[in-house]
Amino acid sequence: MQEVTEKQRKPSPRVARKRAERLDEIIRVATRYFNRRGFLATRMEELADDLGMNPATLYHYVKGKEELAYKVYHKSCLMRREQLESAYQAEDTGLGRIQHFMLNLLHKQQGRPAILSEIGALKPEWADEIRNIQRGNILFVQRMVADGVKDGSIARMDPFLAGIGILGIVEWMSFWYTSRLPYDPDDMMAKLVDIVTHGITKKSAKPPEIPRSEPTYPAPAPPNPFDREAMSDLKLQQFLRVAMESFNRVGVHATSIDQCAQQLNLTKGAFYYYFRNKEELLYLCYKRAVEFNWEATKHIKTQDPVEREILQRRSLFERHVTEDGPFPTYHHVTFLNPEHREEIMGELMRMQQVDENIVANGMAQSQYRDVDTYLAEKVRAGLTNWFPTWYSPKGRATPAEVADNHSYILLFGLAPR
Repeated sequence: MQEVTEKQRKPSPRVARKRAERLDEIIRVATRYFNRRGFLATRMEELADDLGMNPATLYHYVKGKEELAYKVYHKSCLMRREQLESAYQAEDTGLGRIQHFMLNLLHKQQGRPAILSEIGALKPEWADEIRNIQRGNILFVQRMVADGVKDGSIARMDPFLAGIGILGIVEWMSFWYTSRLPYDPDDMMAKLVDIVTHGITKKSAKPPEIPRSEPTYPAPAPPNPFDREAMSDLKLQQFLRVAMESFNRVGVHATSIDQCAQQLNLTKGAFYYYFRNKEELLYLCYKRAVEFNWEATKHIKTQDPVEREILQRRSLFERHVTEDGPFPTYHHVTFLNPEHREEIMGELMRMQQVDENIVANGMAQSQYRDVDTYLAEKVRAGLTNWFPTWYSPKGRATPAEVADNHSYILLFGLAPR
C-alpha cells in the first residue's frame, strides 16, 4: 500500500516538465533582480509579482531567498561549464577554444549569468559547492591557455594568471552588459574577442622592458601619535580596510560587524561611532576606494601610453596589499541607497571616461590600433576587478607579476607576436 501511495504522489512527466520550466523562469527573473539590485535588496514579493504568481506559490518552488540564490548561482556556474565544454570540443587549439567560448557568451537561449557577489550569503555546504564549480571553471580556462601555449596559438605566458584574467573579463560582463547598449551582440563580442586576441597595440609593437621598483607608489607618512584627529582617522581607515577585505571575500550579507570590530580589538559601540549601519560602511569603503584609485596612479608621470598602462596596474595591485588597500570589487554597489549609489556610479563613470581617453590618446599617438575605446575599457576593467576577490599575498605570484600578465593581455593580446 505504501508503494502505491508513493507512485501516486509522483508527478507525471508532463507535470514535472512544466514545473522545471517554471523553476527555470523563476531563476531567470531572480538573476535579473540579483544582478540589478543585489541579494539583500531583492524581495520575494516583488519576484512573485513580476512572475505573475502569488508569493505563497513561489515558496512551492524554493523555501526562501537563500535557496533561490543558491539555485541562481548554481545554474550560472553550470552554464559557464557547459559553454567551456562546448568550446573545448568545437576547436583544436587553445586560442580557438577561448575565442569560441567568448563569441558564444550572448546566445539568447542560454540566458544571463548571475554576478557571483553574495556566495557568502549561502549556507556553508551550498557556498562550498558553488566555489568548487567556479574553481573548476577557472581551471578549465587555465587548461585552454596552457594548451594554447603548448600548441603555439597563444604567446608564452603564465596559464594560471592568464586564465584568471580571461575569466575576469567574462564575469565582468554580467555587471556592465545590457541589451540597451548600441551594439549588435555578435559584432560586440567579435570586437571584444579581437581585443583579447590581438591586444590594443599595433602589430609591430613589442613589450617594453620596464624595471620593477619597490614599491611603484610613494609610501604615505605615518600620522602624529599625539594628533587625536589624525589617530581617529587612522582607526577609521583601519576599520574600512578590514570591512572592505570582508566585502571582497564573502559579500555584504555575510560580512559581520562584530567580527570586523573584534579583528581590530574594538567594541561594537566603536563601530556606531563612525557608521550608522552597514550600508554607510560600504559607502565609505567605496569613497575611500575612489580616492585609492586616483592616488595609486597620480605619481606616474610618463606620457607613453604603453608604459603608463603597465605602471598604473602595477601601482594599483601593489598598493592593494598595503595599509592603503584593499581596492574593491564594485559588484556590491547595488546594495547602496539610491543617493550613495548615484554618487559612486558617477565616480566610476568618471574613471571609465579617463581610461577611454587614455586609449583614445594612444590611438592618436599611433601606438594603439583602431579599437572601440568603450570595449577596450571593459576588457581593462575585467582584468582589474576580479583581483581583490581572489588574490592572496601567500599565493604563487606577486601583485606586480599579476599586473604585468594582465597588462600584457590588454596591450598585446593572447596571440603570439
